[in-house]
Amino acid sequence: MLSTIDSKITPNDLIFDTYIQGDDHTDITINLQLNGHLLTGIMNGLTPLIENTDYTLDGSTVTIKKEYLNTLNMDQTTVLTFTFNSSTPQNLSIYVSNYTPDDANLTDLQIDGTTVTDFDSDEIGPYDASIPYAQTSVVITPTLSNPYATFQVAGDTDLVVGPNEITVTVTSQKEVSLNTRSS
Repeated sequence: MLSTIDSKITPNDLIFDTYIQGDDHTDITINLQLNGHLLTGIMNGLTPLIENTDYTLDGSTVTIKKEYLNTLNMDQTTVLTFTFNSSTPQNLSIYVSNYTPDDANLTDLQIDGTTVTDFDSDEIGPYDASIPYAQTSVVITPTLSNPYATFQVAGDTDLVVGPNEITVTVTSQKEVSLNTRSS
């Protein structure tokens, strides 16, 4: 005899972060309270999720794989519908975000191992620095506040006597760039 009590899912609302290092970039686990019913499928609109590809079912636990979640539209809520035999469908709302840091800042900037005079992490420059007469290159060492950001240095070779412009471009994981100039 089938139960007259509907199946339930918990939680009903979740956040998925597409930022790989984010705390919410994980498979999502949903607990089923089946109440005598069977899960017959999970739908995204009219598209069924594929068991053992998009999700797994282990007893009363569904795990929706992050590989599937990464395919959902960014900055939107997707509703997945869990269907059961002879029970009211249950909806799971998943907000897909991208909390990738846009930090493209420096905590230090050195030329040949010495911090640039008047360096201020809240300013993007320009900064003035002096090097020995006729030195044709310098080693620029930026310290990034975001360990996943990247940097490029331009103008640190083929220096001439007199003013030279060296540009340090720091790019965050969100492709936000910050230029720091030293002359």
